[in-house]
Amino acid sequence: MFAIYKFIRSFFKALVSENAPLQVGLGVLCGSLLGFLPLFSLQYEFIFAWPAALILFIALVVNVHLGSVFLFLGLATLIHLLCYPLAEIVGNSLSGFAEVAAGIPLLHAAGLSHTGWLGMTLIGIFYSTILCVVTWRFTGYFRSTLLPKLKERQKLVKAGKIANKSLLVRGLCWFLGV
Repeated sequence: MFAIYKFIRSFFKALVSENAPLQVGLGVLCGSLLGFLPLFSLQYEFIFAWPAALILFIALVVNVHLGSVFLFLGLATLIHLLCYPLAEIVGNSLSGFAEVAAGIPLLHAAGLSHTGWLGMTLIGIFYSTILCVVTWRFTGYFRSTLLPKLKERQKLVKAGKIANKSLLVRGLCWFLGV
């Protein structure tokens, strides 16, 4: 439970960190995709599926916010478990592509020959892209609009001019790392 709290706090600290909003958004994208993609190949038991390994490599090499990657990896894994019936429906509608992917070793190793994983991959790409754009825009909005207001409130609390909400403002500033 404490680890979940630390990940959530690190994500909110990313909103006020020196990372660019795009870096936070790309961290959310990588983490969400990792949560939805099959991590192990269906053909070989203990070998990473190449799309997940590629995204993990990109997340580690490219300068993205790693706290966002790991937080949204966990959240997307939970959402992945809830979306499995929908993924079966989407995958079954694309069963022709799954049959073609079974004949291509690279796509078969990615797990795209399995209709459930094919549907889950498509849902994950859609969900992750939307979440990345929303996080990127919200981070920019938070830093340009909400953060200056919060810092102004913090200055007023320190000066003693706001007495009725000082504990709330101090707690919010501590949680965000301001």
